[in-house]
Amino acid sequence: MKDPGLAEERTTLAWHRTGLSSLAVAALASHSFQDRLVVAVPVVLLLAVLGVAAYRTGSASTPTTPARLRLLSLGVTAVAMVSGAGTIVG
Repeated sequence: MKDPGLAEERTTLAWHRTGLSSLAVAALASHSFQDRLVVAVPVVLLLAVLGVAAYRTGSASTPTTPARLRLLSLGVTAVAMVSGAGTIVG
């Protein structure tokens, strides 16, 4: 059974959710790391940049290459892991 139009819409919505949640985590990280600016600034900036990039990926009118999507996914995951480790250590 084919789903010609809805798969692309679901993918777009998923990238929008990823972007918005990355921005929300950036806001939470800024609050969590307010005592340690050395950790807060890079984590918040990376999450914000990745969030905007993910949101724009979902909004792009041209198809995005799989390599770019993998890189974006890896970046979001890496920053989330680093910030999570910073919370545990701190």
